[in-house]
Amino acid sequence: MKVNKIISITILAALALSACSWVKPTEGGARVVVAEPYNVRDCTRVSTLTTSVKHTIGSMQRKPEKVEQELTTLARNEAAIRGGDTIVPRGDVKDGARTFEVYRCAGS
Repeated sequence: MKVNKIISITILAALALSACSWVKPTEGGARVVVAEPYNVRDCTRVSTLTTSVKHTIGSMQRKPEKVEQELTTLARNEAAIRGGDTIVPRGDVKDGARTFEVYRCAGS
């Protein structure tokens, strides 16, 4: 009986953690725009970056929307550090990782 209670608590804790977002936007990252490739034709490409987060907790898959949101937030934060103001996702999320192109569009 005690073992079942411990297992239940562990599962509930994992579910609760999978709903949390541990990645928060920085002040600079909050100003970075997510765009489509056709939006950056007149921009200067700064760099390429790949972000990654845990996409599983134990054997449980995290919600794909949450993983994608965290990857984008990380990319926006990093783009601001690199001097970019716009990011464009390249490809799909795979195993908790995604590649982004970083651009500087303001003043280009």
